[in-house]
Amino acid sequence: MEAVVLTEKDVPGAFLVGDPSEYRLTELKRWLECHGQSKNVTLREAVEKVRACIALGIKVNPGVDNGYFLCSDHFEDSHFMNVSEKKKLIWSAVPFIFKVPNPLPSVTSSRLPRTKDLIPEQQHPARREPT
Repeated sequence: MEAVVLTEKDVPGAFLVGDPSEYRLTELKRWLECHGQSKNVTLREAVEKVRACIALGIKVNPGVDNGYFLCSDHFEDSHFMNVSEKKKLIWSAVPFIFKVPNPLPSVTSSRLPRTKDLIPEQQHPARREPT
């Protein structure tokens, strides 16, 4: 089995663009959480801590959110609305794009069960005796 390696772009809130001082405290706390750091900090402490973690190359914690997250690769472009250069999902977005290493063969009409095989013998309309 192949190991899954998370990048900052795979985890919501784990990727920052620009200087940490440009972000709100809630965003920096989320970044710290994603990187396995304490989030009990003030804004000034958060900025310093994020800068230090970036300098040290601290990677994303694979246990963040108990491993439950999806990156934008699982959605089509039509599932997003752009709000000031930041992608946000529309309320009805459902992830359906997945790369499966050993996908099941697609179901074709030749592989579907025949209707008469699904209906018990005594209830099948073609085999029912007129009453």
